[in-house]
Amino acid sequence: MVLSVVLNPAVDKIHFIDDFEVGTMRRSAKTVVSPGGKGVNVAKVASALGSGTHAVGFAAGHYGEWLEGSLREWGVGTTFIKVPGEVRTNVNVIDRARGTETEVIESGPEISGSDRLALLAEVERLLSGSDRARTVLICTGGYPLGIPDDFYATLIGLANGLGVRSILDTSGEALRRGVAARPFMVKPNMRELSHMVGYTPGTLRDVAESARSLLGAGPKVVAASMGKDGVLVVSDRYGFAALPPELEAVNTIGSGDAMVAGFAVALGRGYCMRKAIRLATACAASNCMHEEIGLVDRPEVERLSRDVGVDSLQ
Repeated sequence: MVLSVVLNPAVDKIHFIDDFEVGTMRRSAKTVVSPGGKGVNVAKVASALGSGTHAVGFAAGHYGEWLEGSLREWGVGTTFIKVPGEVRTNVNVIDRARGTETEVIESGPEISGSDRLALLAEVERLLSGSDRARTVLICTGGYPLGIPDDFYATLIGLANGLGVRSILDTSGEALRRGVAARPFMVKPNMRELSHMVGYTPGTLRDVAESARSLLGAGPKVVAASMGKDGVLVVSDRYGFAALPPELEAVNTIGSGDAMVAGFAVALGRGYCMRKAIRLATACAASNCMHEEIGLVDRPEVERLSRDVGVDSLQ
């Protein structure tokens, strides 16, 4: 099972507007509305790959009910704690003429201490009742108001105590605290990796050295995502670099979430790391080929995975 923690879900609205300019009025050529937030995207992709998937987190208001119903239509089990307020709306403007993406992200509702404790209890219940050797806990995305910096660290510690592997994908202090809690895998992008190591890696060798430096902080595996340049994966036993197949990207938002889902499904199925990297990279590539965020096509993923090149690092 993939258990995805959804602390701050969203309604994602994507407007496709060519020649978008700040300070002017433009009509959207097309608008795509979907349930969103990084944990939601991971759950959608994992379910699309045929994995048993459950989303646990907070939801508020009318949009929260709609989002939970949408996830169930995707085949995702849900355990949402109802909180006051309304689920946030994120607006993305994609200008295909200029090749730009502009995002406006709302904060979402504030979470109380009692609701935090309720969520911890639900995560413990779900993990305890799962096939722990085949379950992967996903801690991804930023925190809503009211969530302390060490919340993911607490969840990772809970998973470790139950013998469940976890994947961490966040930023800032939440990333630093979470890494120290010893997740199985951490998946920073280049900005997050640079923040952690204190400099910007230039070459592939620099990225590898930076990723390996994080291993001493806690995680067993570091998967550094590099956008169109693929992903670099290191542990104390191996190092791999993967390059995605060439494609015409439609929307790159959510590709990192799709990659996390691919890794989670692969771990739950007991894949070797080479096969896991191919699946994760193919998921990110498939997401790029669709207008909706966090959407992959399973036959397309299988086809793309055969074209992913994976090389051992020297």
